[in-house]
Amino acid sequence: DTNDFEWQTLEPIPGPPRAFHIAAAQHDGFNNALYVISGRSQGEDGPVFLRDTWRYTPSMGTWRACADLPRAMVAGTGMGWGQSHIFVLGGDDGENFLKTDELKDNHPGFKREAFAYHTITDTWVSVGETPMNQVCTVPVKWDNGIVVASGEVRPRVRTPNLWLIRPKGRTVAFGALNYAVLVIYLGAMVALGGYFANKNASTDEYFRGGKNMVWWAAGCSIFATMLSSLTFMGIPAKAFAQDWVYMVGNFMIVGVAPIAIYLALPFFRSIDVTSAYEYLEKRFNRNIRYFGSASFCCFHLFRMAVVMTLTALALAAITPMTPAQSVLIMGLLSVIYSMMGGVKAVIWTDTVQTFVLLGGGLLVFILLVADSGAHDFVATAAAYDKFRLANFDFTADSFTRMAIWVVLLGSFGQNLSSYTADQAVVQRYMTTETESLARRSIWTNAVMSLIATFLFFGIGTALFVYYRSHPERLDPNMSTDQIFPLYIASQLPMGFAGLLVAGIFAAAQSTVSTSINSIATTSVTDFLRPWNTCKTETGYLRWARGLSLISGVVGTIIGLFFINPEIRSLLDTFFMVIGLFMGVLGGLFVLGMLTRRANAIGAISGALIGVVVMFTLWKTGAVNGYLYTFCGITSCFVTGDIISWLTPASKVDISGLTVFKRR
Repeated sequence: DTNDFEWQTLEPIPGPPRAFHIAAAQHDGFNNALYVISGRSQGEDGPVFLRDTWRYTPSMGTWRACADLPRAMVAGTGMGWGQSHIFVLGGDDGENFLKTDELKDNHPGFKREAFAYHTITDTWVSVGETPMNQVCTVPVKWDNGIVVASGEVRPRVRTPNLWLIRPKGRTVAFGALNYAVLVIYLGAMVALGGYFANKNASTDEYFRGGKNMVWWAAGCSIFATMLSSLTFMGIPAKAFAQDWVYMVGNFMIVGVAPIAIYLALPFFRSIDVTSAYEYLEKRFNRNIRYFGSASFCCFHLFRMAVVMTLTALALAAITPMTPAQSVLIMGLLSVIYSMMGGVKAVIWTDTVQTFVLLGGGLLVFILLVADSGAHDFVATAAAYDKFRLANFDFTADSFTRMAIWVVLLGSFGQNLSSYTADQAVVQRYMTTETESLARRSIWTNAVMSLIATFLFFGIGTALFVYYRSHPERLDPNMSTDQIFPLYIASQLPMGFAGLLVAGIFAAAQSTVSTSINSIATTSVTDFLRPWNTCKTETGYLRWARGLSLISGVVGTIIGLFFINPEIRSLLDTFFMVIGLFMGVLGGLFVLGMLTRRANAIGAISGALIGVVVMFTLWKTGAVNGYLYTFCGITSCFVTGDIISWLTPASKVDISGLTVFKRR
């Protein structure tokens, strides 16, 4: 009911009162904001043409001063464009303001120059001369461009002319050498899958590598599985746009590692599982196992989609291919070598890709810091608070923002679910010969995660410093997630750019191939084997390869839907996806391991209530998406425990299936 709306008096804009200013809405990297630019004020000696810029953040109710315009643009036309640019297409700088009556019809009109403001780096840059400067009119978005209709071309003279402006993006020639490096790398990955294709005589080989994988390769695979292209592109983009608040969340990979080593790993090794969800059947019943396996498959289908979309954005930034074409190529290549080689191919390609990812990232970081110098890098980043590690916000609505307690609880829930309830990670526990070697693989992942965290957050900050010094090299048509590949394609020497793009492919393929193989593993182990669908191992192996193909195709199709310019951060999208699917699943594992009383009725009740809670949080946006996993674990565990106490005790033998029955 519109009658419920009312006007409120907000904090006034700092600085002098003004008229004929430009107002534009745009995202500042953290929040949606309103920008007030230029304007005319009345001073003691006459009119004053202002160049200042102010940002108002509605969610915070605060104003902040931004960089001044290069010159005044009073009564100008301006609007937000893309994810983080504002274009000011015209305005009066006041040079001839007092000469209007004197010049009359000989007035030359207003200066023909447009400017672009980047909200993240807080920089202005001239974008060239305009064919006409029309003031006192409002620009409108239409047909993938900006329409400027009518307006004054000089004082008291309006024009009927209409202009359509389409901002031109940066065109980068990738070059034959870069393409050659990329093609050779991709060919090598497919060849590796082919090499292992003939080494899989059974599903145990296909799913668990015969339990003879070396521990350090398994550790690299866990690392690639848990971070992957979300590290290579998502983290630098987040650090570029914001700060290091998300870094604390990555530290929890190390913090939760002991839980994985001394709680989850012994469970799964002792019951010798192929699928993590076999534990749910042993602890509760087969229906809970079906629920867990189905939740996992849904999560990894969407995870594949997010990862392929990130890679597609990278390729679209540096090659003639569209994001959709890139998604299709990524899906095809990942399916080919995952379907052929099984988990051995996945682990060894993960290992190769890990070294490409870290080596390429280190090279870029060195080049970026060398461009500005170590001292200027630190000084500029510190001046803009880019090294901030925590947001100590404990207000009533802080659960909607990245407050420190949100980061700690959210990352604890995410990593707890990954280490205990994610088949893609648990599967690596089972590929080594002994439990002690599996422990080494988990610690390998933890150490590499720490290194990667500092490296890729540092890259994001270095990108901010670089583009603050070179704002003219930004592309207004690109999303923030494309900032790293933009630098790779436009600034790195030939050959190195190809290697780094191969690194992006490496990061994405490690995740996609892992998801494909893990979905095939759970589908065969949890749905086909219990029903004795096949009479021979060869039959199950054929099913595994067929399901690898199907899951890859479905994940690729979903990836096409994630190519959406309205998504500002695919990293945030991933945190929401993991919470929606893996929160409740993690709650089931915690319920089974940490309680003696929990029974099947309590488990299914907790799972159903957890699903309702997660759906409600997603639809209402009541909490930050980073908290979804923790909320899912908590709602499932609390509900399941209460219902289990209110219902008859289970008669299932739980010896060795809870922490109370283990040493």
